[in-house]
Amino acid sequence: MEKGLISVIVPCYNVEKYIDDCVESLKRQTYKNFEVIFVNDGSTDNTLNKLNELCKECSNFKIISQENKGLGSARNTGIANSTGEYITFLDSDDMYAPNFLEIMKKSIEQHDADVACCQFCVCKEGFHVGQIKQKRETNKHFFIVGAENAMCELLVKRKKFNIVVWNKIYKHNLLKQIETYPNIYNPKTLYSEDIEFGCLYLDKTKKVVVVEDKLVYYRKRKGSLIRSKFSEKKLTVFNGIENVTKLCEKNNYKEAYKYIRALSSICTMEMLYWMFKAKYKNKEISNQMLKKMREDIKYIRQCKRQFFYLKAFAPIIPGFFDLFF
Repeated sequence: MEKGLISVIVPCYNVEKYIDDCVESLKRQTYKNFEVIFVNDGSTDNTLNKLNELCKECSNFKIISQENKGLGSARNTGIANSTGEYITFLDSDDMYAPNFLEIMKKSIEQHDADVACCQFCVCKEGFHVGQIKQKRETNKHFFIVGAENAMCELLVKRKKFNIVVWNKIYKHNLLKQIETYPNIYNPKTLYSEDIEFGCLYLDKTKKVVVVEDKLVYYRKRKGSLIRSKFSEKKLTVFNGIENVTKLCEKNNYKEAYKYIRALSSICTMEMLYWMFKAKYKNKEISNQMLKKMREDIKYIRQCKRQFFYLKAFAPIIPGFFDLFF
């Protein structure tokens, strides 16, 4: 690993409409000691040709192509080819603010933290990189201390310290301590992969710094998986949840165990809602989801940091879904 170097991992799949903005936002970074690893995950449009053209004059930009294996696999490929002291992730339809790398590196080092997290702006599909203006650093931040405490904060899905990886900077040497490195992302999890990744990493940490500045521009678009209709691929989220549950049991994280079981219940509700909207007819799977929700829903009320409205409505939610399944 090269000291001071930041590796930025960018998985790419059929993003010919957005990759120009993504690359340009990287070229505009005020911190210059970084490498970018673009992983072309079997794109069938003009993404690869655009990447070759956009990156041809940037010696620190690398392009790796592989068969389509999914977001997690593409990130694993990026991790395996990273040489930086730090690692960050950027989705290929999103953009960094010009001082993202500079502020994130400074924050993790200045506060002796193991991970730094910033805030993000949600922008419309037609937003472009030319609309981004560099803002002054506010120097506002707060800390989360302790691995289990950080996991609880992550799993409760708060806005300021959330599950996604693309608004954070990680220490490469801590990633290497994860047993499955560099294949940290679970190939069996094809939806909400960041839940397991985040908990595996936080298990190795002592301190998190949360930066109040909005330094990432998240593009809200129709074609993304998170906004797509129900498919059985989304049910793979429970593979990651199951592995985090085992991690909590192994390390005797009693509080985090409650939060992952509560999150399991919330994810089950979301799946049942999507299944209902999609008129999904597999009775066996819907019954499994209903059973899982009933088993886990009690944990929502046991989580002190959980949202009040969830605690209030948790007892009546199973009866509501019974009406439709």
